[in-house]
Amino acid sequence: MDRRAVRLLLVTVVVVLVLAPFASSFPDGLERVAEDLGFLSANHMSEINVAIMPDYEVPGLGGYTGTVLTGLFGVAVTFLLTVGLGKLFIQKK
Repeated sequence: MDRRAVRLLLVTVVVVLVLAPFASSFPDGLERVAEDLGFLSANHMSEINVAIMPDYEVPGLGGYTGTVLTGLFGVAVTFLLTVGLGKLFIQKK
C-alpha cells in the first residue's frame, strides 16, 4: 500500500473524529419514507431488520463515543473492501 492511501485513510479518520458530534439525528431518506408510508414499525419487518449497529450507534454506548466508533467501523469496512476488491481486480505487472 502506498503512502498516499495511508495519508487519505488518516485524513478520513480525523474527519470522523472531528465531525462526529455534528451527525444529524434526523432519519435518513429511506427511513423517512418508511415512516411517512407507515411501514417502519410493521411486525413483518422485525424479522429482517437486523443491524450490527442500529441507528449508527454502538449498543451500550451513546453520544460522541458511540458515533465515533460507528464511523470508524464504517471507514474500516469500506477501506478493507476497497483494498480487497482492488487487489482482486487489478493485476500486477
